[in-house]
Formats: sequence, C-alpha cells, structure tokens
Amino acid sequence: MSLQQNTIAGINVRVVIDGMVVARCPRCVVSFDRHTVTSYGEIDVPDPEGVLMQRVKPGQHVSVRFGYRGQPAREWTGLVDGWRPGFGRNRDQLTVQVLGPEFAPFMRTRVTEAYMDETADVLARLILAKTGCTVGTVDVPAVNLPRLTLRDVPVWQAMEQLAHSCAMAHGQDMSHHALWLDDAGAIQYGPHNDEPEAVPVIATGAGLIAHNPAQSPKARGSVETFLLPGMRDGRLFKLQDVRRGIDAEYRAVHVEHHIEQTKARTWLWYGGEYERF
Repeated sequence: MSLQQNTIAGINVRVVIDGMVVARCPRCVVSFDRHTVTSYGEIDVPDPEGVLMQRVKPGQHVSVRFGYRGQPAREWTGLVDGWRPGFGRNRDQLTVQVLGPEFAPFMRTRVTEAYMDETADVLARLILAKTGCTVGTVDVPAVNLPRLTLRDVPVWQAMEQLAHSCAMAHGQDMSHHALWLDDAGAIQYGPHNDEPEAVPVIATGAGLIAHNPAQSPKARGSVETFLLPGMRDGRLFKLQDVRRGIDAEYRAVHVEHHIEQTKARTWLWYGGEYERF
C-alpha cells in the first residue's frame, strides 16, 4: 500500500504495506518506549468491502515515512503483527498492527552459550554480534563475570541477564540501560540515546499544546506538541512552560507520533524510569 495524501497542509505521509495500495490513511500511530523491546505502530486503512482483511498477513513488510514538506522525514519500518476490524463509525476500516524493526534482531535471534571468566563489556558485544547487525556504542562496565549461562533465550533477554549480573554481583546501576536500533540500523546499548541531532525546544507559544507535570518524583509527566518526526525515546528535549515556571531539559522515556486527517501531534512522556533490578 502506498499512501501519499494527507489533508494537513505541509505534512507528508507515505505508507507501504507489502506492495498493496490504498487511497488514504485516516490514522497512523508510531510509538517508542525506553524499556520495551520493540517499537510499535498502528495504521488505519479503509476497507469497506473487506478486501484488505483477506490480503493483509502477519510478517508482511511495512514502511512508514512521515514529516514536514521540504524537511528531513522519519522512515520507520516493521512487520505486520496482526489486524483488527473497526467498530462504530469506523466499522469500514481495518487497523493494521505493526512491530518495529527491533523485532527480528532482538526477539527472533536466540542465544545458547556458556561464558566463563570474561568481562561484561566483551560479553555484551559477543551477544549483540549474533544478530548480524552492526554493533555501535555499547556502554557496559568492564567488570568480570565468572560465569554467564544463556539457554535458548532471545537477545533482549540475554542482555537483561547480563545487566542483572552486573547489578547484583558488582553493584552497577543498570536501571537506565536500554537496547535500541538507531536510524542507520546499528545496535546501541547504554543509559542514554544522545544521537547527533539538535535538541528540540517546546515552549509556551512555540509548540507547547499541553503539559501535564509529574505529580511525584517517581511519576511521569507528559507533553503534547506538534509533530516532531525525529523524536524517539531516550532523546533530550527542552521544555519551556512559562505558566509553571519551567525551563529545563528532559529525557523522553516514551514517545508517540499521531498523524490523523486533521492533526499531527507528538506526545512525550518524561520522568521516572522504573527500577528493573
């Protein structure tokens, strides 16, 4: 499916699903979460005659490209996970559910190994190399682990076991570490996601639509702004909320891009990253 129409002036959207073409996409959502293995998408497709319901199958390739006309766009890819029929006013639509590009290397690739007397940073690279992807920055302490046994576990779980061993055996703070694919498809692992992009500024009167501050130190706040195609989890943004006297940088722990027929928004959550160990 190839979609290149949107009723919002200045917004370009292109959706391709296994070569099938549709005229429009009433809703498209792409979400990233700091400690979720894979990104996730939902695409609403008109299907009044039920044709696509018969043709869309799990495992089909999906590409979503969105952004502002004349500016760099984000291209997000994935695989069809399933679909659900619409209901009510949307009963003639089909919602296609998509798992992001992290699914194949981090969830399908499995590891069976027994490592002895090796440092954690070396083990991390050995595990990640099994995906066949380029391995980028791996920020893991060089502490010695006498033994690490992995028995037919997916890569993401192997990295969780490694982080847990570093935390339990050596007191290392691994609670902010995450595993992700960068925009070039290289694997990154570490506590931050500071890729070389300008930090977006979301300010009162200049992009800030709504701000719901965190109500406690461990809670999360949320920000609604206009579409920020390059934003994803782990990246910094600067928030200037004049009404609340806030002028600070925050790191997004959850990001959702919503593109509909009459509006395009990005939601960012910041605040507590819940302890895993």
